[in-house]
Parts: sequence; structure tokens; C-alpha cells
Amino acid sequence: MQITIELSAESRRTIRRWRERGRQVRPVMVQASRHGAEHLASAISEHEFGPGASLRTVTGMLRRSIAGRVISTGDIIVAGVGVTKGPATVYARKLEKGGTIRAKGKALAVPLPAARTAGGRPRFPGGPREAAAKYPDLFMLKRRGKPPLLVRPLRVAGRKGGRVKGIEPLFVLVKSVQMPARAIGWLSRGVRKHRDVFRVALQSELTALLER
Repeated sequence: MQITIELSAESRRTIRRWRERGRQVRPVMVQASRHGAEHLASAISEHEFGPGASLRTVTGMLRRSIAGRVISTGDIIVAGVGVTKGPATVYARKLEKGGTIRAKGKALAVPLPAARTAGGRPRFPGGPREAAAKYPDLFMLKRRGKPPLLVRPLRVAGRKGGRVKGIEPLFVLVKSVQMPARAIGWLSRGVRKHRDVFRVALQSELTALLER
């Protein structure tokens, strides 16, 4: 016994529409994953730096270098967040896994409290060079058995070239710094903390596709 089923025009249109959607799923998944990774990178940049966070912003180079990216091969789509290029790459790896950061030049200039705002942000993002542009009389103070300081003279109020009444240390010059325990794992910790940002972005774009 043979049964013949004839599909209506509407049914054929529905099947054709779902076939087309099937071909659209992969590019939408790639695009949604990319957007999700970008949103996740932005969340980490926004919340994992500054007072109370695991890292403080000095020059902002690392913060600006965080990016989301997607690698798509065959049926596999991999989304990631990290620092993959530029001078911040080595620094980011040290902060994530721990280690020592050594000066490329003569010394690393670490900002002291006077070189930071009340909120912990650097007053001189450009480092000693920017500080020297504001304070031309900035000088190095050597200390026996301790790293030298970059200090500025404090002069009598209202007298630019007047008597010096004290000094204000702005930077300490060191050969290397050890990553603090609170900084180690900063990126993986940030991904775990903000991963819902990725999930929401991905789900939103896929839902929009299915509801078209």
C-alpha cells in the first residue's frame, strides 16, 4: 500500500524558510560570539581596574589592550578575551600568572601617593616625563641602601623661585617589581565574574534570528 502526501504551498514555504535559517545559524553564531567577546572585554576593562579592583591604572596601556576575538574553524567556534598583541602582552601574562617585571631602560618609575589622585588614578599618565613638564625642577634623590626617588621641591607659597621649604616624592625608581598576589589571575577572574555578559549577548542575537 502506498500513501502519497502532498505538501501545501505554505508548508513548502515553511520548510524552505527553515532551511535558509539553518544556513544563517553559523554566521549569526560567529557574529554573536564576536559581539559577546567584545562586550565581555569591555566589562573587564571597566570593572577590573581602579580603586578596590585587582589592578590600578598607571598608564592605561593594559586596559586599552584588552580585546575580544573569535576563531572559527569548521563546526568549531571559539570565543576568547585577552591581550594578544602589542607591548602589553608580556605585562598581561605576568599579571595573570605571576612573576617579575624588569625595567627595559634604567629603571621603572612607580608612582607614589603624591603622584595619584584621591581615587588612585595617576596624576601623570605619561610618567616622569609628564611630571617634569609640570615641575621643571624635578630631581632625583639618591638614598643609601634604598631605591632613589624623583622629588619636586616645595617652595614658599607665592614665590616661584623662592626658598625651598621641603620636598615631595612623586616616583620611586626600581629595577623590577614583583606582581602582588591580588593581581595574579586578574583576567581569568574577570572572565568568570562577567561571563554572563557574553551569554546574554549571544542569546539575544540568536533569539532575534529565530523570531524573524
